[in-house]
Amino acid sequence: MRLTIIFTFLIILFSAENVMCQEKTSAIKKNTFIMATFRPETDYIAKWQRMIYTELFRRLGLKVDYKVYTARRASEEANAGRVDGEPARIYKYANVHSNLIRVEEPVFDVVYSAFTLKTSIPRLNGWNSLKGTDYKIEYRRGIIIAKTNLSKVVRKENLLNATYASQGLRKLLKGRTDLFVDEESSILLLLKTPEFKNSKIRNAGTMV
Repeated sequence: MRLTIIFTFLIILFSAENVMCQEKTSAIKKNTFIMATFRPETDYIAKWQRMIYTELFRRLGLKVDYKVYTARRASEEANAGRVDGEPARIYKYANVHSNLIRVEEPVFDVVYSAFTLKTSIPRLNGWNSLKGTDYKIEYRRGIIIAKTNLSKVVRKENLLNATYASQGLRKLLKGRTDLFVDEESSILLLLKTPEFKNSKIRNAGTMV
């Protein structure tokens, strides 16, 4: 999935899973652009984002202050004008958040995949490969691309959401869900941590 940054002077938005959005009416205070992100500083993509935007704003004579929230809370902060922008949202995000402005420059790609503990689940390929299945599927709350596409192919009673990716993986381990859909790179990093490295959770296939 193509991540797109958006940058127009003091306007930032992201496309695909990188639409950097700036609140239209916000004023930059104390020469600092406040960025709401749902990626912790330890996240691989977050590190690249911070390096890119720190340098970008440095050239504009501005500092960047990153505030980490859940994905849904980041939206709420941007909608309320309490932050100046977001660095990573799907392309259509700005279409439903009229107070934000999308910057049309791609930076890197993001892949979404489904993860499972069950060996009985065959290899998946795309959102439509879930159509007609009876799997209990979870995604991370606030991730619009997952919510939008899963709701088209998964029955409402089988669709769940978690606040954090780690919660989604724990529910797989407890057998409460069959699949967890999230950004592939973030989950692969989580699977290398002590809590999950011996869990046998596997990538069941790419969604986009």
